[in-house]
Amino acid sequence: MLKNKVAKFFIICILITFLVGCENKINTPKPIEEEKTFADKICGSYTYEEKEDEEDYTYLIKLFRIDDILMLQVDRCFEYDVMDYWAGEITPIGDIDSTSITECDVTIREFSSFSMAGEYWDEARPCTISLKDNGIMFSGEAQPFIKDGQPVVLVRDEGNINDIGENAKYNLLQAGYETKEEDYKNKELLGKWYMQDDKYKIFVEFCDDGVVYYSRKEVDRPIEVYIGGYVFESKDGKEITILATRSGYAGMPYYNSASWGIDNGELVLKDVDEYGMVSFNLPNGDALRLKRK
Repeated sequence: MLKNKVAKFFIICILITFLVGCENKINTPKPIEEEKTFADKICGSYTYEEKEDEEDYTYLIKLFRIDDILMLQVDRCFEYDVMDYWAGEITPIGDIDSTSITECDVTIREFSSFSMAGEYWDEARPCTISLKDNGIMFSGEAQPFIKDGQPVVLVRDEGNINDIGENAKYNLLQAGYETKEEDYKNKELLGKWYMQDDKYKIFVEFCDDGVVYYSRKEVDRPIEVYIGGYVFESKDGKEITILATRSGYAGMPYYNSASWGIDNGELVLKDVDEYGMVSFNLPNGDALRLKRK
């Protein structure tokens, strides 16, 4: 008899515990996802079709942020390749970080390695970027994408978003460099770094998957944006080699070797290869000193 009462007691306790658990699960609110800003919503890949000289061409348009700069990159698709055709700096006039707007006034200033020796084509021109059901549209004085004299909707194409990390590793491998995941762990240079003065605004991010983002903005000059991969060259890991592509420069590979170190909390980068195509040095030859962002 006593055993039956004890058994019933334990069964009741188990049922109470189960019901309380269910109630907690029901009453526990789901975590609120952070609402995307307008800039976040428009970033991505889009396609645009255009007829030129009786031939149809497909363009792949990429909008992305590097540091706090919004970039427009236009790639022209050929039968066996994709060529980075031109790029543009987008400067917001309206509040591009608002979460409640569906369009925003900006200015666009384009440049390309194919013309004007890589300098700006013209002064910055005003434009409005609008969110549409299946993509975005540029309208206003600056209309980089038009058909029959009218602005067209750039159709979002998730299938064309490249895996930057995989592409970086592939390009390094093709160039004869081997990447190992363990090489990128617990390195002091990992993370975001910046430098800014009256003439330059520089940003570098070293990721733990071997990807590097590097932007170098000089007053009144087109921004230099490099995205690619990096490897540690020396035995002590204090020398790196970078292989990257530059926005607006036809997908041509750029490389450099640089030494790095931490001095009083700052990242110090200094060119090792004087013929490197991605320079970290300042024009006077001084090394870059960057603060952690």
